Formats: sequence, C-alpha cells, structure tokens
Amino acid sequence: ASLKDGECIALQIASKAHLLAGDAKAAVRAAEKARMLAQGALKDQPGLEPAAWLVLAEAYLSKALNLGDEDQYKKAKQAASRAVEGFVRMNDSESQQAALFALQRAQLGLQQHQEASFNHETHEEFVEDIGPSVHATLFDK
Repeated sequence: ASLKDGECIALQIASKAHLLAGDAKAAVRAAEKARMLAQGALKDQPGLEPAAWLVLAEAYLSKALNLGDEDQYKKAKQAASRAVEGFVRMNDSESQQAALFALQRAQLGLQQHQEASFNHETHEEFVEDIGPSVHATLFDK
C-alpha cells in the first residue's frame, strides 16, 4: 500500500470521526478528499474507491439532515449508488449491503424532504419526523 492509500484510509476514518462528533461539514470535506485519493489507487487498491464513496454518502446524509438540504440528499444518493456499483464489481456483498442501506436512507430522506417541502413543514418538524430513519449510520465499514 502506498502513502496515498494510507492517507485515503485515514481521511475515511477522519470523516467518520467528524460524523460522530456532529460536524457534517468537516466529514464531507474529509470524505471528498478520500474519494479523490481513491481514484488514483484504482489499480493497486480497487476497494478504496467504493469505500470512499460510501463514506461520502454517509457524510452527505448527515449534512442533508442537519441543513434540510435537498441537494445533499441527491449527492448522498449518487455517492451511495457509486459505492454499490463498485462493491458489485468487487463481489463484496457485505460492503454492498452497507452501500444499499445508505442508498435506501438517501432515497427515503429525499422523498420525505420533498413531501415536507410540499406540506410546508419547518426544518425542525421535518428533522423530528425523519430523524432516526435516515440518520442511522454504519460505522463498521
């Protein structure tokens, strides 16, 4: 493993730590950096990229819930989809399940956010309604 591979993994862990600390913006920054580094490691460490996409999806989900931002749910959905695709290519069914769970939460969050916007709910009412269903995270991947 190269130094960049190690940095990529460290940034993924840092992103998860930021999520645990409640700092979604810092989590997104670290996850985005990890994903960019993972792109360069495709030949040597093909599993780094889908793992980085999954961490990024988790960070976007947290940011979406904190901000009530539809675009963050869309980004989470896209990142989770990329993670699923990567884990399918690698035949990693356990990680694929984690990515599918993130994808489902992103889709649910987006749908509920759109419904809340349609019903003119405040952000606080929306977070109270959606809370645990979308905000669940997997820290074991």
